[in-house]
This record gives sequence, C-alpha cells and structure tokens, in this order.
Amino acid sequence: MGKIPFGIRNSCKSLKQRALCRPDSSSTTPRRWRDVEWIMFRRRLPLLGLAMLLYSGVMRSQDVMIVVCKTSSVSQITEAQLHDIFVGSRSRFSDGTRAIPVLLKGGPVHEVFLRRHVGDTPDEYRVRWRKAVFTGQGSMPKEFASEAAMLEFISVTPGAIGYVSRIPDPGAVKVVAISGR
Repeated sequence: MGKIPFGIRNSCKSLKQRALCRPDSSSTTPRRWRDVEWIMFRRRLPLLGLAMLLYSGVMRSQDVMIVVCKTSSVSQITEAQLHDIFVGSRSRFSDGTRAIPVLLKGGPVHEVFLRRHVGDTPDEYRVRWRKAVFTGQGSMPKEFASEAAMLEFISVTPGAIGYVSRIPDPGAVKVVAISGR
C-alpha cells in the first residue's frame, strides 16, 4: 500500500473519508459506502454486545417490591390492578380505598418497574401522563429522587403505593404480594 500524503491524511477525518481519499487502487481498500459502513459496524459490534449483556444483567438482577402504607388493608394486588393504578385508569384498590401511585424520578429500579408492571419505557410512560394532564384526565403522580424519600412518603400517606428495591425499615411499610403474573 502506498503512503497517504500528509495533506490528505489530515483532511480526511472519518473512516468513510479516509477510505475514499486513498490514492492507491488496491483491492483491499473499500471503495463503496456500504463496505465502509459494514467495517464501522463490525468495529462497534463487540461494544454493543457488551452493553446489551450488562443491561440485561441489571434488568434480571433487579428485584422490585411493591409497597403500601403499613395501615393499609391491601395485602395483595393483581398485575392488572397494579398496571391500571399506575397508568391512571384506576384510582381505587379492590377494597375501595383511594390509591395514590408514587414514582421514582429515574434509575434502574424505575426502569425495571415500568417494563415489568406497566409495559412502558420511562419516555413512553412520561408521554402517557403528559397527555392525561394536558387533556384534563388526570394529574401526574408524585415523583421522588430517592427510595428513602419515597418510603418516607408512603409510610405516612394512607393509600400511597410505590416500588423499591429494598426496605431498610420493614416496620414502616407493608410489602404487597402480586398475583396473576
């Protein structure tokens, strides 16, 4: 292969440009955009695979517990009821008491909960609630920056329901069993 002149080497920044700027016409130099894009994809494939593996490991290892106020009479909830409470189509538990859904602002626990029990990504969930707010059909659930703040709110608010990955003080809230999985 011939040397690339200094001016061409500096003016061709990306891999696509470098492949097309080569002065020689050897058969190993990719000349078509499709070939260059395939080379770029192959270089990034191991990183993409590693990222997917790590993300799926986090999703599998993350256990989410549904919690309510200790004084609540609710001890079991169906998957459908939980879904309906968090999407806003249901405002009461099966015993008739008011349900107040509370959320985390973000993080892996929030993502796992939304995927498993609501069936949305965080962005889809946010869009769903924004539509409800702007059409006057509901108000956005209260959000918390940390699990500790959420647990503190749930422990003093009758009807509040939320999710956490762990409970530091088991006496403050009650874990609800989910049926109908």
